Amino acid sequence: MTISKHFDSYSDLIDYLKKQKDSVDRTKPRQLNLLLGNGFSVNYSSSIFTYKALAEHVKKNGSELVKNLFSSLKTENFELIMEQLDQMIAVLSSINSLKTAAQELTEAKEGLKTALLDAIRASHPEHVFKVTEQEIKNCAKFLRDYINANGKIFTTNYDLLLYWVINRGLNDYEKPNDGFSKFITNPEEVIKGEVPEYSDLIWTSKQPQNVFNLHGGLHIFDEGGKIIKETYNQLEGGLLLDRINSRLDSGNYPIFVTDGNGDKKLKHIRRNRYLSNAYESLREIQGSLIVFGFSFSENDFHIIDAINQAAGITSTGKKIPGKLLSVYIGVYDENAKNYINSISDRFAVKVNTFDSSNAGVWH
Repeated sequence: MTISKHFDSYSDLIDYLKKQKDSVDRTKPRQLNLLLGNGFSVNYSSSIFTYKALAEHVKKNGSELVKNLFSSLKTENFELIMEQLDQMIAVLSSINSLKTAAQELTEAKEGLKTALLDAIRASHPEHVFKVTEQEIKNCAKFLRDYINANGKIFTTNYDLLLYWVINRGLNDYEKPNDGFSKFITNPEEVIKGEVPEYSDLIWTSKQPQNVFNLHGGLHIFDEGGKIIKETYNQLEGGLLLDRINSRLDSGNYPIFVTDGNGDKKLKHIRRNRYLSNAYESLREIQGSLIVFGFSFSENDFHIIDAINQAAGITSTGKKIPGKLLSVYIGVYDENAKNYINSISDRFAVKVNTFDSSNAGVWH
């Protein structure tokens, strides 16, 4: 299979998709879903969110062991380092005399995860108002096409940019639902006339959710019995990032998928009910999927598996009627377009591309 169609303009793509009809009910417009990758954040600031920028921070501030990893493996790609560490750990663990070395590498891998998290929070914009009003408006306009098309928004990013735009750039009636809500903790007292007290923002699968962090995020924490979302609290004080930093400094780490390859990422996802629900929701989308800033590297083929299942391919490879009809993948140059063409046969739906450089997401 090769690329079916290429759009030179993102606006042309959206205009085209808005004219398409639902595959089941032809009186309804087609549902449009959005998958965001790291390019969404890099498009906001390449000096903050690229692997190169994060690696430079780690090299400057990380432990000697972590610095040596970057030096010896000669790459700034965190996922590639993780994958190579996994391979070395597996080999060393199989040899009794080298199990100590395997343990040291396991500790180095955990150190690298922590270093990556530290790099993201250290270089992250301090608060939502560091993002200009115009950038918020531009990004909200970009997201609104998917909200209005009754679609779902998925992101593999860890940062707070999407969270901020949703809260600051969209009206209450059009804000997507990320599944988190506050609950009254003193209902009996409220009945008696007392002031209600509220819980943290707690995630529940019973919400009509349409925003999903596929690989976790800085603001999402697993407290065992509940998944909570950290937020700015005017009464208690402290910016959102300050509150997240307080959690990190106390050893409370967010839900954060940093495994080296797709299989390990999927195992991590399956072990967490929030992540598992997000992945299942991707497997159930219908209509069309637009992909922005996501390169579909070999470490992320589990995402292609989910897309294929949405298109009707079962785990045994059998084809059944699926609801996802097509995928439109943003590319920024000819090399990226050629790469998508080279992996297009992995998809069970029509693969199309569009020029992502003129989408105007932020600027």
